Amino acid sequence: MHFEDSKYYKKIKSYKLELPFGNFYLTEKLVIGELNEGVHFDWEKGETLILEAIDFYGKQAKLVFVSNRINNYSIDPQNYSRLEENINF
Repeated sequence: MHFEDSKYYKKIKSYKLELPFGNFYLTEKLVIGELNEGVHFDWEKGETLILEAIDFYGKQAKLVFVSNRINNYSIDPQNYSRLEENINF
């Protein structure tokens, strides 16, 4: 179920960020990601999302990312360590 179709969409104030590889809902302390079918979520896409999040929240934000996995996609697990090295979230 898409986040927009859930009962929580109207209860939680969010900003919808539409990127070529998926939609992301930015809430006060939570980012909900819905990646497009067949996407390979590599460092370039991750960095794009991070820069948008920094623009929205600022550099010192304390956030949680939740993947609403409504489609099949792959992810490079090395992204997690690169995130820790490069981003101060």
